[in-house]
Amino acid sequence: MRTVSKRLIFAGLLAGSLVAPLQSQDAPTDTKPETAAKSETEAKKSVVSEGFDDAMKRYGANPVDATQINGPNQYSPIILVDFTVGGLVMRYPNLESPITIPEDQLTFAVGYRPKLDSEKYAKLVEEGENDQALELIREEVYPLLKYVPINPQTVRIHPLVTRLLDELIASGNIDEAAAILRTFPRDRLTGYFRPQAVEVASQLVEIGEIDKAYDMVKQFPIGPGQMDFALVYLNLANEFRLRGEWEKARNLYKDVQLASSASETPEAFLWEAYIHLQEDRAFMVDGILGQFDDLDADSRYFSLRELVRGALLESQGNEQQALSALAKGLVYSTTNDPWTPELLFRTANLYEAQDFLGAASEIRDQLRFFYPDSIWVDRLEEDNS
Repeated sequence: MRTVSKRLIFAGLLAGSLVAPLQSQDAPTDTKPETAAKSETEAKKSVVSEGFDDAMKRYGANPVDATQINGPNQYSPIILVDFTVGGLVMRYPNLESPITIPEDQLTFAVGYRPKLDSEKYAKLVEEGENDQALELIREEVYPLLKYVPINPQTVRIHPLVTRLLDELIASGNIDEAAAILRTFPRDRLTGYFRPQAVEVASQLVEIGEIDKAYDMVKQFPIGPGQMDFALVYLNLANEFRLRGEWEKARNLYKDVQLASSASETPEAFLWEAYIHLQEDRAFMVDGILGQFDDLDADSRYFSLRELVRGALLESQGNEQQALSALAKGLVYSTTNDPWTPELLFRTANLYEAQDFLGAASEIRDQLRFFYPDSIWVDRLEEDNS
């Protein structure tokens, strides 16, 4: 506040006005208690970190008071300083210089007692000051992040890191949570912190940060018998497909295919066929569709198969047969199927091409009504402009 006052006085002198001299630090002030309380509240709010880089700059390098555990009732206070390629850097309180112990030579466990002021945290939450409450967790956990690569049984800080990630996800700070996860080695990302990694990747897809999601998802293991991450791969592939980024979408679908069969994940195979059409490889589509000749009409993917068949027939100039396939797909589709908007779009266009203008208009109205935010409504408006 004194700096601001000096600037105001200096400005006043330049303007030729008379300004009262500054009060000394010992002089009494007439600041009202409520004003002081308000200033304190504003000061608290001003220290909230603006994201990963800011929080890391504030807290990341802080030393950590911990406990060396050599066995039952054998405890010694230590200070964790860093974790480098050489190993764990730590210091004993009675020594000035730190020592470095290679991770594979750590013959003791490291315990950590949380320092979070639970009463203060609860009060902030109760008062609705959730950002300040979250900052308390940041202050506690960010100094611990560098030790995540160490075995959780050796350095026992991972539950606290989990709490920070869960709080960030719950509060919508997805970018910050993603930035933290990107600092972890793959075995932590897909092991200890797997639930958080999957949730963050899914949230990144939902908010449109699909390139960040792609970088994260590609670290998730998927292969023969490894289906744990298949849904995340499929959701991300679908987003790239909708954006017309065929290569990334196709690669993700192929990853899922390597971990499954056509009967287990029809979507991955049928969308690959669809992408072949977009990339002028229609000759590859029949072979994929042939795997689904016996697909029952009760299957959710029956309507998707008809969409791909209709698109193939249309590309070959068989509009009547294409319309028949698409119309059949519509009959067996539901409003929850993510490919239904495209079925409506393509069917309406073919009805119009066959001079069934009333049917085309009615279907387009359905598209606008049920899927107002769909990319296919945007394309519909572009075609009409």
